[in-house]
Amino acid sequence: METFLYPTSVNSSEVEDPLEDFGIDEELEEEDHEFLLARANFDESLDLHIQQLHEFADALEYQCQFRDPRFLAKVEQKGAVFFWLAEECLDLEKQMQSQRSNRPTTLEGNGDSMFYRTRPASQTPS
Repeated sequence: METFLYPTSVNSSEVEDPLEDFGIDEELEEEDHEFLLARANFDESLDLHIQQLHEFADALEYQCQFRDPRFLAKVEQKGAVFFWLAEECLDLEKQMQSQRSNRPTTLEGNGDSMFYRTRPASQTPS
């Protein structure tokens, strides 16, 4: 019968890391880095859009005094898709916060507002 000898203490430098062979640590670090970059790019892009919307809303308010129907027609023509999306998202928000209407299912609508997360009722204008 053979006798097996087991070491009573193990030096950590003698133990191989099974993940080291596959480069998993480097892959995770790269994924974390890519995630942080994507998040920063998202924040920067959305902040720029929000700033542009605020500035343009101010400019639109200024245009009211001129009552130029050609300008209004151009805004409605060029901004139709954006205004439609805004209306769909805000309608979804009203529906989600309403105590009287049924909440929409995931199958309702065309999906353009699918990723829109509604604000809490306390944060919406009354």
